[in-house]
Amino acid sequence: MLFEIEVSSCTGNNTNCNSVRFNFNLNTILQVNLMTCGFEDQSIDTGRFVLSRINNENYQFHHIRFDCIQGEQGELVFEPSDVEYYFEPVTIQESGTSILKNDLENSEDGAGQIGFQLSNDGTNEIQYGKSNYYSFQHPHEGSNQIPLFIRPRTYGNNVSSGQIMSRVKIVVMYN
Repeated sequence: MLFEIEVSSCTGNNTNCNSVRFNFNLNTILQVNLMTCGFEDQSIDTGRFVLSRINNENYQFHHIRFDCIQGEQGELVFEPSDVEYYFEPVTIQESGTSILKNDLENSEDGAGQIGFQLSNDGTNEIQYGKSNYYSFQHPHEGSNQIPLFIRPRTYGNNVSSGQIMSRVKIVVMYN
């Protein structure tokens, strides 16, 4: 930053005035300490399901670890007061439903038309897209938990024993 100060001094009846200008150049180094967060483990193992009861399975609760690290130096500390996030399907959704299709539907070891349905509270299905925000308050340094409930659901008649893999992206915004 550049500052300029002008000092005037006068003698007599303000008829003999002199001005002196002083220029100051102020260099500052702002040390900022930011908290950064991210997802450590990006996969969830839901275990095994019985094919004949696949549409009767209840939601299973899983934690998604959202790990935050505080910066190591700086006087000006920024920590978000809350974190908003939304879910964006990477796997295609079954039309008109909240069921994420099985990425392995047509593979040799895939379970066919069995996908996953997600919930943030174990009751209501997750609504996808950036107009459907979810949030948690006061993230802290270390491990924070985002709740996620998962259950398998069929979206067609082509089902068999095999693997199910559906993918979703969690988009995070700090406030």
